[in-house]
Amino acid sequence: MTGQDKFHWAKRVSRRDIQRLYESDAQGVLDEELLDQVHFAIHARVSDMFDVREAQQTGRVKCRECGEYAREPLRYNARGGTNAGRGECHPGKH
Repeated sequence: MTGQDKFHWAKRVSRRDIQRLYESDAQGVLDEELLDQVHFAIHARVSDMFDVREAQQTGRVKCRECGEYAREPLRYNARGGTNAGRGECHPGKH
């Protein structure tokens, strides 16, 4: 797996899907499949936001592959860059 493939964010929630969800509810015929799709998309985005917030505040970064915290805390350099995404969280595990 390349470095590009290891890191990904949850996709944006489609505004059109949210609009369709409200419209179906207003018509009294709630599209439950669409509700599940929007629910899980919103949940994934919010989960990513909490992970980023935790990394910024505590330096604890979750591995996107296994979900465990990386051994090396997140650090920022003078240029605003970070050490995030360098190497594996637990060498030999992945």
